[in-house]
Parts: sequence; C-alpha cells; structure tokens
Amino acid sequence: TRTLVMTSMPTEKQNIVVQVVTTLGGFSIVEQVCESTTHVVSWGHRRTLNILLGIARGCWIVSFDWILWCLEQRQWIPEEPYELSDHFPAAQVCT
Repeated sequence: TRTLVMTSMPTEKQNIVVQVVTTLGGFSIVEQVCESTTHVVSWGHRRTLNILLGIARGCWIVSFDWILWCLEQRQWIPEEPYELSDHFPAAQVCT
C-alpha cells in the first residue's frame, strides 16, 4: 500500500486529508516518510524533516490544494500542477 505523509498542517486540514484518503482509498497515512511513501502533502513551505526525507526518497511533494482538488473531482488527479518544486528546488519535478 502506498503511504502519504502530512507536514506543517493544522489539525482541521489534517482532518480533510484523512477524509479524502478514506473516501478515495489507495493510500494509508503515516507519520513519517518510509519506504512505501509516495506523497508528502504540505500546508506550508517549511523545510520539515518529512519534506527532506520525501525529497531524498523521490516522493511527490505537493501542496494541500492537491487534496482539495482530488476531493472536488472525487478521484486522485495528476500531481504536477501542485508540486512544490518552486519552494523546494531540490525536489525534482517527477515525470
């Protein structure tokens, strides 16, 4: 199972992520980036440990907006428009 990590996120935003993951499926939510992590969802632009670990592992580093649009579309949508590579230059854009 793919895992998703949240970082720099207030509780009310975390609750939305949990709701979307529960509704759409396909991910488990974990506290810290691990071997199965494919996505790090960030509310802010702070360089947290999970952001750095996600970059090192080649994870998608995406904004919370990605979650909102997935909720709106009722499906997982392409990550590219929501990548935070502008804020974290070391995070290469995935292709």
